Amino acid sequence: MIRVILAFFILFLSGCATTSFNSEVKKSWYINRDLATFEVNNGFCYAREKSSDGGYLNYWKSGSVRDLFGEGSDDSLECRLMLKTNKNNIVKEIKIIDYSFACATVLR
Repeated sequence: MIRVILAFFILFLSGCATTSFNSEVKKSWYINRDLATFEVNNGFCYAREKSSDGGYLNYWKSGSVRDLFGEGSDDSLECRLMLKTNKNNIVKEIKIIDYSFACATVLR
């Protein structure tokens, strides 16, 4: 029984060890809202590229961590998102590229 609990605990911790993945956000206040609403509340996207369906892929990362802890801060504390918008700039999909605790406040 102890081995089973220990194995489960190790698997749980190994799942928490990674911060880089590509996961679609199912529920967020920003889905089906204008990208400008997201940017006013969280800051501007740092990159934008045209998608095949006429919309855009917008890339955003949290920047306040570097400001709080100085230039040598760890990039793993940053939240990185990809927001897919349609041709009218309405957010249709959000994917987490790099997860940190900063994502929880952004993706309310």
